[in-house]
Amino acid sequence: MATYIVGESQRKAAKVVGAVYLFDFVAVFDEFYVRGRLIVDNNAAETAHNIIAHERLFRLGIAVDLVEMAALVALATALYVTLEGVNQHLALLGLFGD
Repeated sequence: MATYIVGESQRKAAKVVGAVYLFDFVAVFDEFYVRGRLIVDNNAAETAHNIIAHERLFRLGIAVDLVEMAALVALATALYVTLEGVNQHLALLGLFGD
């Protein structure tokens, strides 16, 4: 059984992975609170009224979505850096298979 030494870049990438997963709980706020208050199923007029009435909440939801997408790019990159030393092909599969 071969031993593997973890490099400094992999340690930093693993910390980024952990931080992004912790930050991802903000997405729960966006999914359940923001969208729950704005979107009414099968009623576009009521949804539009809610968006107009709660414009700041709508903008906050969009901002959280944009930050979350950037965090997912950072997560994919950090996971690749963390796992490429173990097996580069599997790390690429994980990167693009997500």
